[in-house]
Amino acid sequence: MPRADPEQLAAWEAMRLAVARAEAEIERRLEEQRDQELSHYRVLALLVNAGGQMRMHELADELVMGRPTASRVCDRMQRLGLVERRRSSEDGRAVFLVLTRLGREEFRRCKPAYERFVHEVFARYLFENDLWALNRVSDRLPQA
Repeated sequence: MPRADPEQLAAWEAMRLAVARAEAEIERRLEEQRDQELSHYRVLALLVNAGGQMRMHELADELVMGRPTASRVCDRMQRLGLVERRRSSEDGRAVFLVLTRLGREEFRRCKPAYERFVHEVFARYLFENDLWALNRVSDRLPQA
């Protein structure tokens, strides 16, 4: 069975650490300057891009987190009034997470800061060919 060689392992570890460090810094800045959790912002962004609602299991898949973890994040967001849960009228088992007016306003309030933080922590260090290569690698990796 094939294994990663030392160069591949080093590349993996470098990428993993780079992403973890960048996310931690973006999260720190978002909490410090906008009093918003990064996980909440990601849920809001997904809902906005999906037209305001998503099935809970699809949301968990898009967040790349387990369903129980996604459910806990959404519980906190629901208590804050950012989202609501609604049962499907067609399939009573299906639960949708729905963006509230407050959630949409919170997304709009945080979006410019998030985009600035991504630029400051990540994007400004990359050349155009780096962006192309990262997107190409991402496209080639299997989607969970």
